[in-house]
Amino acid sequence: MITRKIKFRAWHKKEKVLCRVATLTDDGAFLIGVKKGKDQIQDRMIVYAPDDGRFCKNEEIELMQYTGELDQDDKEIYEGDYISNINVSFKVFWDNTLNAFRCRRDDSQDKFLYELPIGRKYWVSGNIYETK
Repeated sequence: MITRKIKFRAWHKKEKVLCRVATLTDDGAFLIGVKKGKDQIQDRMIVYAPDDGRFCKNEEIELMQYTGELDQDDKEIYEGDYISNINVSFKVFWDNTLNAFRCRRDDSQDKFLYELPIGRKYWVSGNIYETK
């Protein structure tokens, strides 16, 4: 039986930062790497927001799932990543038709889809949010 880790990361739209997802719910996610939330008073007690993140609603974030694959430097590959070698760059995405992670050459000319894994000869060179 093959098992893989189910993990996510998130892009916070307003703060424009890529964050680690600590907890995921139907309403949103607790993100590590965003500005601290506000301390609150509940039932005459102060609830202190943690310094390393806060809960963000679904509308504030874009989730990206871990593909289960690693690049040549053992860096995790997520959907939305660009993976490259010396000659070519690919964009990783989820294919709803095939229910699988796929990649496509990062130029508009290529209509072919490639399967993951495509070998450990590639490295993560960026992502769709931080790389121009």
